[in-house]
Amino acid sequence: MAARSALPKVIAIVEDDPDQRENYRDAITKKGYEVHAYGSREEALAGFDAGLPDLAILDIILGEEVDAGFELCRDLLARSPDLPVIFLTERIDEIDKISGLRLGAWDYLPKPISLDYLAERIASLLRINAARSQSGGASAQSSARRIGDCSSTRMPSSSPGAAIRSPCPARSSACSPSSCASRGTPCPTRRS
Repeated sequence: MAARSALPKVIAIVEDDPDQRENYRDAITKKGYEVHAYGSREEALAGFDAGLPDLAILDIILGEEVDAGFELCRDLLARSPDLPVIFLTERIDEIDKISGLRLGAWDYLPKPISLDYLAERIASLLRINAARSQSGGASAQSSARRIGDCSSTRMPSSSPGAAIRSPCPARSSACSPSSCASRGTPCPTRRS
């Protein structure tokens, strides 16, 4: 593993527009990263089978597949739950942003974007991931997350990303032991 840190970080870009893909590849390569660029979900999956990147940048709409980026995110995070994923897309409706972040993306950026800003976001997320790994905070053994009184757990599943359990809205009027049980989360309002 120590030898890996001496090598440039691998960034995967999945973008169906060839001009944008090449612009991103050139800008990120100039910052010292190794870039693997893919034009479709199928190409990306084949590349990920060969080896996972250190960070992935995904467009959501790839050709005729309107949610291909979301599917790729699920697949990547099923393989490596702590992998930083950035959505870089023209889909900027709030529901898309929320969906992307709930899937586990670390960032959701709108197009068009400054290539310098994109490079800085990549560097920032890689630093955060390295710090998490060094502190032991990012453990593949335990992917349970605690947020205040709520918890969220990523469970192993045969269907990538399918078993992400939502946090219990502890302070919501809809919160009850039975609503938590239906989500598969511990209920912070239940008295032991």
